[in-house]
Order: sequence, then structure tokens, then C-alpha cells
Amino acid sequence: DSDFNITNCIFRNIGSKNGAIYITSTGTRRISNVLIEDCFGTYSSTSSIIHLYGEGKVILDNIEVRGSYLDPSVGAATYLRSILYADQAQTDVTLMNSRIIDNIGSLGSLIEAKGTFNVINTTFANNYINTSSNGVNGGTYMFYSGTSSNSASNINITQSVIKDNTIAT
Repeated sequence: DSDFNITNCIFRNIGSKNGAIYITSTGTRRISNVLIEDCFGTYSSTSSIIHLYGEGKVILDNIEVRGSYLDPSVGAATYLRSILYADQAQTDVTLMNSRIIDNIGSLGSLIEAKGTFNVINTTFANNYINTSSNGVNGGTYMFYSGTSSNSASNINITQSVIKDNTIAT
């Protein structure tokens, strides 16, 4: 329930079941001036790169996530759930001044939000989104908002660049 801050860090070549960064808290969480590079999921359909669990405010400022993927040794018909995953209906995320670029392979979505996810001045470029199975809730998406238990979830994108991405399925 306390505040959580990560500032001026590099996360590189990290494999994880839940996320290279996995934060569970109901306090304010802030990640700023962070590079996440060549990180990968090790468990199909639940792995993400940044996994945010718990109620409350999350601020992601000047984040770059690039080169993320699902470890191919996981097996057939697998996928990385998402780059950024907000796992609770009461989570309020603001992503700003960031870059989500050059992420590849079996990927369900760039963002999956069960709560509110505001994106401001962020670039999504050169991502290849494809699942070898049904993906997140039956498909492949750049942005996925909502669950059957939370019809109020939403993703709001303003002042951002979305270019040169491929959704293969």
C-alpha cells in the first residue's frame, strides 16, 4: 500500500513469467526515465513486460520499451499477453512522453487495460503483433480495453504517433 518509484534505470535481457517490471500496490506507482530492452515473457498468455496490479494511480513517464517478445522455447501456440498490462478495474494509468517500438512476434496487444489507461505524447512504431493462437480474449489487438466484469474500462490516446505497426492476424 505504499508509493513505489523506479527512476533512471535500464532493464535489459530479462525473462519473466509476469513481467520484467511487476508492481502490485495500492499506492501511487511511478516509473520514469526507464529503458526496457530485449526483455521477454517465459509463460504463454500471462507474460507481459510491465505488469501493473492493484488499485490506484500509475504514472509512466519517458519509458521506452523495445525488442520485447515471448521466449520461443515456451512451445507451440503461444503468445506474450501485452507490453503494458493494467490488471485491475481500479487502476488508473497515465503513459506519457514514451516510446513503444520494435517489439515483435507472438504478441496479443501493446496495451491491455482493465481500468483507465491514458496515453499522451507517446509513439507506437514498428511493432509486429501476431499470435499463433487466439490471443488476448480471442484475438490480436494493438490496444485492448475491457473485460466482461468491467464495462467502464477505457484507453484514451492523445497527441501520439501510431505508425508502421503490423497486425498479422
